Amino acid sequence: MAASDGLQVMPTVGLMPDERAQYQTKGGLESFLGGDTLDVVQPKSRTILGLQKRHFVIYLTVLLFVVAATIGGSVGGAFAVQQSRKAPKEVLASDGSTTTPSASSLPSSSGIFYVPPPAGSVLAIDTQCASKLQSWDHSTYSCHSGQDIPGQGDIAAMTAYTIQQCIDACSSMSTIPGAPKCRAVAIGKTLSHEYNVNKGANCWLKNVTGQMSSNTDYVVATLDE
Repeated sequence: MAASDGLQVMPTVGLMPDERAQYQTKGGLESFLGGDTLDVVQPKSRTILGLQKRHFVIYLTVLLFVVAATIGGSVGGAFAVQQSRKAPKEVLASDGSTTTPSASSLPSSSGIFYVPPPAGSVLAIDTQCASKLQSWDHSTYSCHSGQDIPGQGDIAAMTAYTIQQCIDACSSMSTIPGAPKCRAVAIGKTLSHEYNVNKGANCWLKNVTGQMSSNTDYVVATLDE
C-alpha cells in the first residue's frame, strides 16, 4: 500500500513492565480516541506514624539515647548523694572486727575541729608567762615562775595545756553559786608526769594564796584583788 493511502500503523516499542508498578486501564473517551492506555501508578512508600520508615528509625534511635542518658544521670546523682550522706561510724580492722578510733590515733586537727594530743603523751608544756595575766572576764593575775603552793587550799584539779586555761578555769569557778572563790592557781609544766602521778591533773585551783615554795617545774598565778 502506498504511503499516502489510508492509515499508517507505527511500530510500537516494547516496554519492560515494572514489576512493582500497578497498571490501570482507562476506558471511555480515551479508549475511543486512542485506544486503551495504561497509567503507571507508583507504589506508595510505607510510613510509621506518618513518617517514612528511615526517618522513624532515626528519630527513635535519638529518643532512646536521650532517655538512656537522662536515666543514667539521675541514678548516678542519687547514688552520689546517698553515699555522701553516709558518715563513717566505725573502723573495720584487718581481721574483720570493728574498732573505735582512740584519741591517740586521731590527728592533731581534723578540718575545723582541733583535737589536742593525749595529755599522757605530752612531755612538757610552755608555762612561761608575763608578770600580769588576764582571764576571760578581764580579771588580772600576777605570775610567779618557779613557785608552787603545795597541799594548800585546793578546791579543784584539772588538765591544762596552757596557764591561760588554768586561770580561765579559776575565774569560771568563782562564778558558780555556792562554790568557794578561786584566788590562785598552780600549774606543772611536765604534763605527762603530772597526769600519770597526780590522777590526771597538772593544774590546781586554790582558794588561798598561801605560802609559796620554790619549784622549777611549777608556776603560780595569784588573783589581784
